[in-house]
Amino acid sequence: MVSFYDWCIASGKYGQDILNAFQGTLDEMVHLDLMDNNILERSYAFKCMYGHTFEAKIGDIIKTNKLDCKQCNKSLYNWCINNGEYGREVESEYTGIKSKGPMDIELKSNKDRIDIHNIEYNSERSLRWECKSGHVFYGSPLYRVQGVHRCPMCLVNEECIEFKSDKPIRLRVGNILLSKTKLYDLCKQKKSLFYKNLLVEWTGMLDIAMPNNTVNIQDVMCDDMRGFIWRCSDGHYWRQSVYSRLTNKNRCLVCLKSI
Repeated sequence: MVSFYDWCIASGKYGQDILNAFQGTLDEMVHLDLMDNNILERSYAFKCMYGHTFEAKIGDIIKTNKLDCKQCNKSLYNWCINNGEYGREVESEYTGIKSKGPMDIELKSNKDRIDIHNIEYNSERSLRWECKSGHVFYGSPLYRVQGVHRCPMCLVNEECIEFKSDKPIRLRVGNILLSKTKLYDLCKQKKSLFYKNLLVEWTGMLDIAMPNNTVNIQDVMCDDMRGFIWRCSDGHYWRQSVYSRLTNKNRCLVCLKSI
C-alpha cells in the first residue's frame, strides 16, 4: 500500500503544498491507497493558497504535478502573467479598490480591496486604477484586458488625436450665426443624433490632468476655437474645437481611425 500521505511526504515542496491544501483529515490521507484505482478517480476538496476551494481527483493531482485551481486560472493575476508587457502594465496599475468614480465613498475604506488573485479577468466590477504617472482612473478588469480602459490622462497627453482641417473659416452653419449661438442651445434645438451626441460626449475639459477645471457647456459659443477634450461612448478621448465639430460634423476620431 502507498498512501496519499506517504506520496505527499516523498514529493518535496509540491507534496507539502498538497498536504496544506487537502481539506480532509490527516487520518483520511493515511488511509487513501494510491494502488486502488477507485481512490485515484475519486474527487476530494482542496483549498489553494489564495483561499479558493475546489474539487480535484487524486489521480489528476499525481499525474499533472499541478494543483489546478480553476478560479486561479480565471483570475486577473493569471491573465496578467500570461500577457506580456500589457499584462505587467495592468498588474502594476491594479489597486483592488472597488469604486465607480472619485466621489465613491468606497474609496475611503481599504478593507474593501479585492486581491488580484480573487477577481476574474472578465469581471465587470468597476475598480480604481493608478498608472505609473500617478493618474487615477476607473474601469473594470474586463475592459482593461480588452485594452479599452487604459489611463485616459496618458492617452490624451501622449496619443490624443487632434482634429486638423484646411477648410476656410465659416461664420454660419446653415442659418445659424456661430458667434451669436450657444452650443447648448443649438443642441437642444436640433433633433438629430449628431447634436444629441455632442451633449453626451462633452467633458468640458481643456486639460485632462485637471478634470475638475471644466467649462460649462452653457457658457460656450458655437465658434469657440479652443481644443476641448471629448469622450465617446466607447471611452475614446480626442481633442477638437467646438467650431471644428460643428463645421465638419464628425464623430469620434478614434472610432473613425479604426474603421
